[in-house]
Amino acid sequence: MKRLLILLLAFLSAQAYSQSVETHYDNGTLRSIGELKNGQKTGAWKFYYPDGTLQAVENYQNDQLNGEVLTYDFDGNLQGKENWLNGTLEDSAYYYYPSKRIKKMGVYKSGQYSGMWIDYYPTGVVKRTLEYVNGEPQGYWKFYSEKGILIQKGEYKNGLENGNWEFYNKKGKLKYKGKYNNGKKTGDWVEISGGKEKPFYYND
Repeated sequence: MKRLLILLLAFLSAQAYSQSVETHYDNGTLRSIGELKNGQKTGAWKFYYPDGTLQAVENYQNDQLNGEVLTYDFDGNLQGKENWLNGTLEDSAYYYYPSKRIKKMGVYKSGQYSGMWIDYYPTGVVKRTLEYVNGEPQGYWKFYSEKGILIQKGEYKNGLENGNWEFYNKKGKLKYKGKYNNGKKTGDWVEISGGKEKPFYYND
């Protein structure tokens, strides 16, 4: 009986520090609604645009973003889907066009881009792919036309263009190629036109 009483008092004490909170715009419309526990945001919070359209659904723990966060545009279309851990972006993230097609997708690590990120055209065709390490471009880059034809490809190192790069025309034929060193063109480059190669040289 004594143990039951202690548990009941603990429950009532916890409830006393938990409250539902609303904020409003100057015109009186709901701006946000959620729960505070011991003065800190907890659980799911909803945020709204002045016209009442849902703007975001955010999950909190100890006043920090934790879990899935959904954002919406002015028309109520899903705009982004992210995962947070202790106030920091982590894991997979997806961003959308109003048509619900994916606009961009990738992974965050400690709040920074990590691994392969992919951008898409509104049609769903891949626009570009690029690898990241600690938020910096690091690895292979490819850029495509709206028809899915490869236009550029190359490599990044420490956030700068490095190594061999190739550029293609809208029909996918090689236009010119050469090397980069720390973001600058260097050495022998070749322009290809009419089936002929025209060499030129960079020495920065």
